[in-house]
Amino acid sequence: MADWARSFTLHAVTGVVAVMAHYLVMWIMLQIFAMPLLASAVGFSVGAATRYWMSYFKIFSPEGGVSATLIKFIVAIGLQLLANIALLDILMQAGIELWIAQVIATVSLTILNYLAYRLWVFR
Repeated sequence: MADWARSFTLHAVTGVVAVMAHYLVMWIMLQIFAMPLLASAVGFSVGAATRYWMSYFKIFSPEGGVSATLIKFIVAIGLQLLANIALLDILMQAGIELWIAQVIATVSLTILNYLAYRLWVFR
């Protein structure tokens, strides 16, 4: 149980760095008049690359090499991207402001992301 607590804590802490990359790119794209969902998707992708590197080298101890975990990560992150966009769209259609909706979507997906990484991607 201690290992789960340690790795989840590291997942959450390094997640802040990945989210900062996501939000920074999203903000920059919004400044150049990109559509909100496109800006979020591109930012999400930058955050995903940041997340992979930190998860592989700093949080988990995968038995498979980079190529094995990268393929699973791409599948997992693709599903997470779709969930992020869908949730963001639903929240915005419900009248929630873009940035608040994005924070809600990010926090909502954190535990699911951790479980996918721990139990499948970086096994």
